[in-house]
Amino acid sequence: MKKILLMGMAVLLFSCSSDDSSDGNNSESGSVLKTVKKYNNSGGLDQTTNYTYNTDGTISKTDIIDPSGFNNKTVNFFYDNSGKLINWLENKPYDDFFEYGFDETNELTYSDGQIVESCINKVYTQVDDFYDDQFDKIVVSYDGSNNPIEYSHYEYVVVSTGNESCADVTYVSNSEFLEYDSMGNMIRYENDNEGFFGSYYYTYEYDVKNHPYSDSGSQSWRNMLGFSSVNNISTGYEYDVDTDVLNATITYEYEYNLSNYPTKMTKVYQAGVISQTTIFEYTYY
Repeated sequence: MKKILLMGMAVLLFSCSSDDSSDGNNSESGSVLKTVKKYNNSGGLDQTTNYTYNTDGTISKTDIIDPSGFNNKTVNFFYDNSGKLINWLENKPYDDFFEYGFDETNELTYSDGQIVESCINKVYTQVDDFYDDQFDKIVVSYDGSNNPIEYSHYEYVVVSTGNESCADVTYVSNSEFLEYDSMGNMIRYENDNEGFFGSYYYTYEYDVKNHPYSDSGSQSWRNMLGFSSVNNISTGYEYDVDTDVLNATITYEYEYNLSNYPTKMTKVYQAGVISQTTIFEYTYY
């Protein structure tokens, strides 16, 4: 998923504010996500994500840190007077490796209390003419239980005259399709964008403990980030779209705190002799 930040694009609560993110680590019993660290197959740290909150518990900011010092990003979230998330701004500073920076604004449209569209305006900074400012958008559909069941990604319209908008973005590059069980856990996922090795869909089984994002952020925000499930995946299965043949099995092992929120997840992707391990570590307020 294009994490949806995008999908996949999740967090909230407690007495944390936008200027106190360094205080109050409560990982032994906490439930509001503070930090996520991702480690690659070789055991090296790939990325650290820090979450900061407003005094009302809504997400204020995420800082995404690349250990190499390149590709760092900051996302700031903005709300109306009723506390509804209306947009967020993602900033990637210029760096000498990628040789570009950008500001990306996501403007949200609601219907019946759910986010149905994210209009994305990416403006590049300190670059040559190789990169064009552009508009993209994501359109979201829901089932009767307000679970997001389809994300359609529209790409893209180059900003050339200054009069362009998301209304001009009509090309659908790919769509994501999701199905859920009665608990609200995603049990099937498919992206119709064919990959290098073919197209696959995924089915999932779950444990009964708390998803690391389930007590953090608004539900609509978690939906946009792809963290709408309530519990944790225990096993995943990757199938060929055309033949339904099982291609890979994905196992998940967890360590939990006293409130049954994961403090560590070990994910192992196994496709024949190919094996890849990814580890996530979580701390909480």
